[in-house]
Amino acid sequence: LTDDQKLYVDRTIKSSNKLRQIIEDVLILVRAELNQIHLDPQAVILTSIENLIKPKNQKAKNKKHLILVENIDALEFKADKRLFEQILNRILNNAIKHSIENSTIEVKGSKIGNFYEFKIINIGDTISETALKKIFQPFYLDENIMNHSVGLGLGLSICDKLLKLHGTSLNIRNIDNGVQVAFYFPLMTTQ
Repeated sequence: LTDDQKLYVDRTIKSSNKLRQIIEDVLILVRAELNQIHLDPQAVILTSIENLIKPKNQKAKNKKHLILVENIDALEFKADKRLFEQILNRILNNAIKHSIENSTIEVKGSKIGNFYEFKIINIGDTISETALKKIFQPFYLDENIMNHSVGLGLGLSICDKLLKLHGTSLNIRNIDNGVQVAFYFPLMTTQ
C-alpha cells in the first residue's frame, strides 16, 4: 500500500472500531433499560483496582501523568464482577478525561453500615448544576464550545443503569470548593 492508502485504511479501521463501540454501548443501555442483562452476583473482595484497569485507561492515565491513589478496605461485597469491572472502568475513563494533568485520582472503598461505598475522586473541571441534573440521560453532553465534547454521553448513563440492576445507583457531586468531582455508589456487603 502507498502511504496515502495506509492512512485511509488506518482511519477506516479506527472509525469502524469507534462505531462498533457505540453500537455495543447502545445495546448495553437498551438491555439494561429493559432489564435483559443477567446478573451473576457473587462475593467480591477488592484490595486494589490496579489489575482491573483496562489498558486503554492505563494509557490515558499515563499520558496525562496522573497518579492513582488507592485507599481500599478489603471488605467483601456482592456484585456481578464482570459488570462491576465495566462500571469501574467507565467511571475511571470519565475521571481521567476530566482530570487536570499531573494530578491524582483517588479511589476509596470503605464500609458504611451494611454497604461497601466505592468512591472515585478526580481533580479537574467540576460539573455544572444543570449538567448534574441531566448527566444520566443517554447522549447528554455538557458541551463546551471551545473544547468540544469528548464521547457521546453514554458512559455514566450505562454505569447508573448497571448499578440500578444491582439495587443501587451512581451519585456524583462537586467537592472541595469546586476543585474535585466525586463519583460514588454503595454495594451491599456480604457480612
